[in-house]
Amino acid sequence: MTTVFYNAKNCSEETYGVYYNCDKAITFVIGEDVEKIGPFVLCAASGGVQKIVMHSSTPPEISSYTFPKDLGVLYVPKGSADNYRWAEVWSEFSDIREIGSPVDDVVIKKVAENHDNGTTIQLVATVAPSNATLKDIYWSSENKEVATVDQSGKVTVFRPGEVTISAMAIDGSGVKGTYKLMFTPESVEENVDDGEVTVRGENGVIRIEGAEGAAVEVYNAAGVCVFNGTATEVPVPQRGIYVVRVSGRVTKIVL
Repeated sequence: MTTVFYNAKNCSEETYGVYYNCDKAITFVIGEDVEKIGPFVLCAASGGVQKIVMHSSTPPEISSYTFPKDLGVLYVPKGSADNYRWAEVWSEFSDIREIGSPVDDVVIKKVAENHDNGTTIQLVATVAPSNATLKDIYWSSENKEVATVDQSGKVTVFRPGEVTISAMAIDGSGVKGTYKLMFTPESVEENVDDGEVTVRGENGVIRIEGAEGAAVEVYNAAGVCVFNGTATEVPVPQRGIYVVRVSGRVTKIVL
């Protein structure tokens, strides 16, 4: 997890410390309707905070411990930097930047396709204008049963069908590009259990039999890789749909 969209209008303490043990740098994107964020709610310990992107010109109420202020950059809407510099707690941020030049176009292109071990496709997104203040985008798939996409634009295909991949600017402009993909049965190497390798899930654990020492990748429904290694038992963080790739062969598991 590298990007979190936060839209809770008035946060309760029930979400205390959700991201505290995240080992990757996180970008928090805070929606324009957010009015209050409680202490430690968006605090990230190990990986830290890379960026905080505010969509509201009015600073929401926060605590000194909502998230660390000595890491990353605080991006705010054009004309609102002084609102944050003079607001309680927000004034402690050392690097506040206005989004003076928002994104006005996102164009997606396919640059590579690989059928060696299943189907993967590499997409790239070009953001305009070239001097946009914040060019970061968020990739998503509108049909995760067919294919998922990671935050580098790599699409992993699981079965035949149609899917639209989106790349959305996170700067509050609302601009996004889309790319439609269609896969026929002939174009997708869709493998499940092959008679020797068995993949099953139960009690929050994915178990792989008959593939000792083989490369194992586990992806959640958002296309994020939650495990990459050679273990034959893989605990997963929560219930849901997972895709297991063992030596290039794909199996969908519902836990």
